[in-house]
Amino acid sequence: MNKLIFLSFGFIVICGICSGQHIEINDSKDWELSKEKDGIQIYNRSVEGSKLKEFLGITRIHASIETIIDLINDVENKPNWMSNLASAKIIKKISDDEHIDYYESEIPWPIKNKDIVMHFKLEQEGDSGSIFINYWSIPDYIPEKESISRLKHAKGYFKLTSLENGITELRYLVSSDPEIKLPAWALNKFMVEPPFQTLYNLRKLGEKVIN
Repeated sequence: MNKLIFLSFGFIVICGICSGQHIEINDSKDWELSKEKDGIQIYNRSVEGSKLKEFLGITRIHASIETIIDLINDVENKPNWMSNLASAKIIKKISDDEHIDYYESEIPWPIKNKDIVMHFKLEQEGDSGSIFINYWSIPDYIPEKESISRLKHAKGYFKLTSLENGITELRYLVSSDPEIKLPAWALNKFMVEPPFQTLYNLRKLGEKVIN
């Protein structure tokens, strides 16, 4: 069962935030460090009204903001770095900075495979130069499939900030409700590894592109 939970949550990390309320690790004392390894930190914090915690991943990549944005916007390539994602495609391109995507996971029986429809939008934060790629679930955008369980509640963002010497700081916020009937402690425990692996893979791919 542990493996099944882990694979389910590996798919959940494709979530995003739509409120424009960009949460910073220094702005709140509620974040707790869950994991730190290989230059990646994963924090968590409780969310009012939810049994699940939010997770924030932070790492630094030896690549430009433009390189990382290009990788994130290459939707069909996302299964190569996003944890346990089986397929991904754009179903509507609104502009170069905004699109609606469809994602599908592959999860072992008895848990149904999951899919999700996500709205992505790139925005710049004032004069700071930081870029947010905000994204949030829109579950009713297309009809559900009978054989797949739709993930309906998900939100988060990627935040990219240019540092010195060609380094980009990447922050990755994960907030979702998979609607799986398991104890909260079990759900939260298995929310740590998928965002970590996603950031690890994305960093490795970003640094490979420029080398």
